[in-house]
Amino acid sequence: MQIPLKEYRIKTIEFVLEKWEQMDRVTHDYLVPIEDEAQYQAALELLAVLWDKVGEDPHSPFGTLLGILSERINTYEVQKHPIPDALPHQVLAFLMDQQNLTQKDLEKATAIHQSNLSKILQGERKLTTDQIKTLAAHFGVNPNVFL
Repeated sequence: MQIPLKEYRIKTIEFVLEKWEQMDRVTHDYLVPIEDEAQYQAALELLAVLWDKVGEDPHSPFGTLLGILSERINTYEVQKHPIPDALPHQVLAFLMDQQNLTQKDLEKATAIHQSNLSKILQGERKLTTDQIKTLAAHFGVNPNVFL
């Protein structure tokens, strides 16, 4: 015997609400708006883990969570760490300097060839979409900083 559609929807909603309540107990601190540096750092750590799990899979079950978390991080960064207008290659140079990375270090970490990095850093070559994604993940920043 098949369950009537309305009853099925009600059961589905009840199931989702029960799972949400369980999940909220664990993830609440990651899903609320970020208000301080401790929450920001925790969110960046979770973002790195999620990025590894989601990767390039547009159908990942973690994609929605990655989107929510990215939005929260971006909102906090815009408010607390505004980035002055800068060209993408200047942003990359700044981030490398902050982490004391050489072009060779970044090549090892991202698989972006050093000669390409050199041309990007000199403003002679634009970043590709894949490079932006890779660099944003590596530095734990919103990809928009490179646009």
